[in-house]
Amino acid sequence: FPSHDNPVLFPSHDKGIKDRNFENLERVGHQLKGNGVTFGFEEISKIGFKMEDAAKLKDLDRLQVVVNDLNVWIKKNLN
Repeated sequence: FPSHDNPVLFPSHDKGIKDRNFENLERVGHQLKGNGVTFGFEEISKIGFKMEDAAKLKDLDRLQVVVNDLNVWIKKNLN
Protein backbone atom coordinates (compact mmCIF):
# COMPACT_ATOMS: atom_id res chain seq x y z
CA PHE A 1 0.00 0.00 0.00
CA PRO A 2 1.44 3.43 -0.86
CA SER A 3 2.51 5.79 1.89
CA HIS A 4 0.29 8.47 3.42
CA ASP A 5 2.20 11.04 1.36
CA ASN A 6 1.02 9.56 -1.91
CA PRO A 7 -2.19 11.30 -3.06
CA VAL A 8 -2.90 8.63 -5.69
CA LEU A 9 -3.54 5.23 -4.18
CA PHE A 10 -4.34 3.58 -7.48
CA PRO A 11 -2.04 5.05 -10.11
CA SER A 12 -3.28 2.41 -12.56
CA HIS A 13 -6.70 4.10 -12.50
CA ASP A 14 -5.10 7.44 -13.34
CA LYS A 15 -3.15 5.68 -16.08
CA GLY A 16 -6.37 4.09 -17.31
CA ILE A 17 -7.90 7.54 -17.63
CA LYS A 18 -4.80 8.96 -19.31
CA ASP A 19 -4.67 6.01 -21.74
CA ARG A 20 -8.46 6.09 -22.22
CA ASN A 21 -8.69 2.45 -21.21
CA PHE A 22 -12.44 2.57 -20.71
CA GLU A 23 -12.86 -1.20 -20.84
CA ASN A 24 -10.55 -1.73 -17.86
CA LEU A 25 -12.09 1.13 -15.89
CA GLU A 26 -15.57 -0.26 -16.57
CA ARG A 27 -14.46 -3.69 -15.32
CA VAL A 28 -12.88 -2.23 -12.18
CA GLY A 29 -16.02 -0.20 -11.50
CA HIS A 30 -18.15 -3.31 -11.87
CA GLN A 31 -15.91 -5.22 -9.46
CA LEU A 32 -16.00 -2.40 -6.91
CA LYS A 33 -19.77 -2.27 -7.16
CA GLY A 34 -20.11 -5.99 -6.47
CA ASN A 35 -17.43 -6.22 -3.81
CA GLY A 36 -18.86 -3.24 -1.96
CA VAL A 37 -22.21 -5.04 -1.70
CA THR A 38 -20.58 -8.34 -0.75
CA PHE A 39 -18.47 -6.87 2.04
CA GLY A 40 -20.88 -4.21 3.28
CA PHE A 41 -19.19 -1.09 1.90
CA GLU A 42 -22.14 0.80 0.44
CA GLU A 43 -20.05 3.84 -0.52
CA ILE A 44 -17.61 1.65 -2.49
CA SER A 45 -20.58 0.18 -4.36
CA LYS A 46 -21.78 3.69 -5.24
CA ILE A 47 -18.32 4.68 -6.41
CA GLY A 48 -18.06 1.48 -8.44
CA PHE A 49 -21.43 2.15 -10.07
CA LYS A 50 -20.34 5.69 -10.97
CA MET A 51 -17.02 4.45 -12.36
CA GLU A 52 -18.64 1.73 -14.44
CA ASP A 53 -21.24 4.14 -15.80
CA ALA A 54 -18.71 6.89 -16.60
CA ALA A 55 -16.46 4.39 -18.37
CA LYS A 56 -19.38 3.13 -20.47
CA LEU A 57 -20.08 6.73 -21.47
CA LYS A 58 -16.35 7.43 -21.99
CA ASP A 59 -16.71 10.46 -19.74
CA LEU A 60 -13.13 11.34 -18.78
CA ASP A 61 -14.04 14.27 -16.54
CA ARG A 62 -16.47 12.18 -14.54
CA LEU A 63 -14.00 9.29 -14.32
CA GLN A 64 -11.38 11.61 -12.85
CA VAL A 65 -13.85 12.74 -10.17
CA VAL A 66 -14.82 9.14 -9.37
CA VAL A 67 -11.20 7.97 -9.08
CA ASN A 68 -10.53 10.91 -6.78
CA ASP A 69 -13.60 9.96 -4.69
CA LEU A 70 -12.26 6.41 -4.44
CA ASN A 71 -8.85 7.61 -3.28
CA VAL A 72 -10.42 9.92 -0.69
CA TRP A 73 -12.64 7.11 0.63
CA ILE A 74 -9.73 4.72 0.94
CA LYS A 75 -7.55 7.24 2.75
CA LYS A 76 -10.38 8.06 5.13
CA ASN A 77 -11.47 4.51 5.86
CA LEU A 78 -8.50 2.19 5.41
CA ASN A 79 -5.58 4.09 6.89
